[in-house]
Amino acid sequence: MYEWCDVIDALDGRDQGHAAIATYLHDEHSVDRWWAQTVTVGYERITGLRLPYQMPDGTFTATTTRTVAVASQDLREMLLDSE
Repeated sequence: MYEWCDVIDALDGRDQGHAAIATYLHDEHSVDRWWAQTVTVGYERITGLRLPYQMPDGTFTATTTRTVAVASQDLREMLLDSE
């Protein structure tokens, strides 16, 4: 990951913004778009431009999941029940 930091720093990534960095990685370094986003977020976190869970607009997100013990057939019936 730190090698990408050098590449992005050479672009002056701190001033370019998220979209410009991701586009640059895709266009100039043939990085897949999904991976370019991942590298860009990693760069932003390493350099202090973004905190964990922070979105590009400065807001934060959080999610939660829950595992419920239920037989797959019972779950399917519950999901497909029209009531």
